[in-house]
Amino acid sequence: MNDKISGFQLYSISIFIIFATAIIYEPRHVIEIAQSNGWILVLLSGIWGLLLAWLYSQLIKRGQTGFVPLVESLMGKWVGRLIILLYLVFILFHCALSLRLFTDFVISVVMVVLPISVLVAALLLASAYIARQGITALAQLCQILIWVNSIFALLILLAVTGQVDWNNLLPVLPEGILLLARASWKHTYPYTEAFWMVLLVPFIHDKKRAGIPLLVSVLFAMFWFSSFILLITAYFNHYLAGIFTFPAFSMVRGIYLGEFIQRLDALLIAVWINNIVIKTSLLLFLFAHTGADLLRLQNHRPLVLPGTLIVAPLSILIFDNVAQIQNFHDQLFHLVLLFFTVVLPLVFFLISLWKRGENRAQKMDSHTTCS
Repeated sequence: MNDKISGFQLYSISIFIIFATAIIYEPRHVIEIAQSNGWILVLLSGIWGLLLAWLYSQLIKRGQTGFVPLVESLMGKWVGRLIILLYLVFILFHCALSLRLFTDFVISVVMVVLPISVLVAALLLASAYIARQGITALAQLCQILIWVNSIFALLILLAVTGQVDWNNLLPVLPEGILLLARASWKHTYPYTEAFWMVLLVPFIHDKKRAGIPLLVSVLFAMFWFSSFILLITAYFNHYLAGIFTFPAFSMVRGIYLGEFIQRLDALLIAVWINNIVIKTSLLLFLFAHTGADLLRLQNHRPLVLPGTLIVAPLSILIFDNVAQIQNFHDQLFHLVLLFFTVVLPLVFFLISLWKRGENRAQKMDSHTTCS
């Protein structure tokens, strides 16, 4: 059975998980901080994202047999297993939080009377089904939908350009670029989602060249994020854009081109539903696959259902209201995400360098002794 994913499929999965929830909430945060220069802040954050994509590609090269064996070989058997357990807990929490963020958005702007439990159940059923099919099915789905999403996003950008006031983008860098550069690190976290590709190591066809699709996914995410934030600012101005909880959705809702193009917001919600289903499917699959690897199981499918049953109530009970979710997401979540997707991967990389140097020194000593 061929369960390998190509470079393009890896790119597709990566950009889906980067973009899925960030496009809903991140524009407001960026515009509040950088005002009319939010699009520049996103590009500066993307530079950090490119460096992280390179880091993840190095871990993929070193983890030929999988993420669990890589961590166990670097950190030791028991410490490594403890770290893997922490990752499994975080994957479920991240999945529940992403799902809750999206469901609150949908209920806020569309289906006010729909119980959140019904929407969570529907999304999780679809996600669990895809996760059980395996990474090949998920990769093929991403490979198709990436074209649909790209064409639709391009249509939005073209449609809104005739309704903007470019003067809303002024002034450009009134206090210089250093102030934005200092703030860029905090807004790197959407790009750190590319880390989850490291957990797909056993399924990547060409591990040595995995860095290319990761770097390209970050570059395209930079382009789409900066383009949307630039047009949101030009459409509303940064004062109004900072007021809207979902400025990207509010902008799309106002797009019209005569009688031909109207009500694109309905299509946007459909696209974002696809995005969250793919992200949730991937996180459930990563939980099941990594857990199966840790438990030395032959198949990931038995763990999909337990993961789903944990995520369902967690996503509903995790917070009481939208304000609590947004406060946690804005103040704390990016720090937790950076710990798992930046700090620990950097530790793994440095230890791998140290062990590689140590092995080379031992080989040189043994060669000298033999001589």
